Amino acid sequence: MSTKNKKKSSLSKYVATDKDLTITKKETCPECGSLDVLEIVYGCPGPELVKDFDAGKVWLGGCIRSAGDPRLYCQDCGEEFGNVPTITLPVD
Repeated sequence: MSTKNKKKSSLSKYVATDKDLTITKKETCPECGSLDVLEIVYGCPGPELVKDFDAGKVWLGGCIRSAGDPRLYCQDCGEEFGNVPTITLPVD
């Protein structure tokens, strides 16, 4: 079966993608107003992600992500904010 003809899963509309979680505009910290905000990345980091963390490009949030976890980290005051979207699946 070619990829053109593949049907999307009926659950695909409920799955958060990287696009949903990526900062698309410059966010400000609600605590101090700083623009020095990083995206919090969850999961077990590989070597490239550790390099990005060491370079101050991302903040590591731990191996497990739960609904309501913060999405952004302020480098100036340490505030974590902006919840990861909660996904609710329909009940049949």
